[in-house]
Amino acid sequence: GTSGGGTGTGGPGGGVDAGSTPTIGKSFSPSTIALNGVSMVTITLNNSEKTVAKLTAPLTDMLPQGLMVAGAARTTCAGPVTAVMDSRSVTLVSGSIPAEGSCNVTVAVNVKCSQCPGNYYNSIAAGALQTSNGMNTQPALATLTVSPAPPAGGAPYLIKSFWPDTIMP
Repeated sequence: GTSGGGTGTGGPGGGVDAGSTPTIGKSFSPSTIALNGVSMVTITLNNSEKTVAKLTAPLTDMLPQGLMVAGAARTTCAGPVTAVMDSRSVTLVSGSIPAEGSCNVTVAVNVKCSQCPGNYYNSIAAGALQTSNGMNTQPALATLTVSPAPPAGGAPYLIKSFWPDTIMP
């Protein structure tokens, strides 16, 4: 099956040229898990400006239906982050991205549904990251693949994944 993607939300932001606005990326590690397995979602906020980019509104990532928070959220973005166990959202309440640097929000997630193997598409919309240096102009998208559980007493099997899943030339 395939689950729909969630989107991030945010409030109004500043107006800065698109070439210097902050960017956002996201990934799952591992990108493939067995049913009831755990993956870490990492949201990376990037700032190419020579000034710190302070969040002007909370950044929320809504997980797709079926994907749930499975552990405490952590951040290096100098602000509080909330993620309630078994909920579908992660929110960086406030914080900042270092000048010419980046920071991350991470949280463990899983799927707790015996009928739910498939791909889970998780997105954060363009404009969701609102900072004093502007907003992200491109969305962030990551896919988590959930494999079916093996039958009880069945043969063992192997799941293979790569991190990072994209290697730049």
